[in-house]
Amino acid sequence: MSAETYQQVILDDIKSLSSSKLKEVLDFVRYMRAKEEWDATFEITNDKKLSAKIRQGLADVTHGELEEIVL
Repeated sequence: MSAETYQQVILDDIKSLSSSKLKEVLDFVRYMRAKEEWDATFEITNDKKLSAKIRQGLADVTHGELEEIVL
């Protein structure tokens, strides 16, 4: 099933839930979203090369060593 199909099925199913159950669904969705963000953060911080680049970038900013980013 595609993401859009899952979304539609979920929306259709929650229409019949009580207010208290809707709150539980909302709490769970927010938990899942936060967990996804934390998982991505842990993936980045566990990458030693990327972590070193981030630390170096923070040190550069602290010392006023900034480069203009051209997009």
